Amino acid sequence: MNTNQRKKRLILLCIALLAAAPLCQADRPYVYYYVATFSRSHSLSQAIATAELQKAGFQISSHYAAWEHFAFNSDTIVLVTNVPLTSSQTYVHVIATSNTDAPAKQWAAQIMDAIKNSKMVSYD
Repeated sequence: MNTNQRKKRLILLCIALLAAAPLCQADRPYVYYYVATFSRSHSLSQAIATAELQKAGFQISSHYAAWEHFAFNSDTIVLVTNVPLTSSQTYVHVIATSNTDAPAKQWAAQIMDAIKNSKMVSYD
């Protein structure tokens, strides 16, 4: 998959997340997001995202995918994407949405912070 196809897929995933939010919630959704680039492999970034979502108590509802993790808890939907830039750099995007402001804001920041500060290492 080339870079343009990856960008299109990421955009479509974000649109799908935003489109699904009103179906699951009574009020308009609040959306918060964080982005960062990390000096770690894509596979390590995927493992960290999965671990941090599970530690935070989210239920991961997506099957293993090349880039994204779709998860939810009682009041928030989270999408974490890991896009490989090089063999040792990964772009990470965390989107959280909820029908109230506080959970979306809290979880977007908390999940990105946990990913950023993870001490997990790869034993390749």
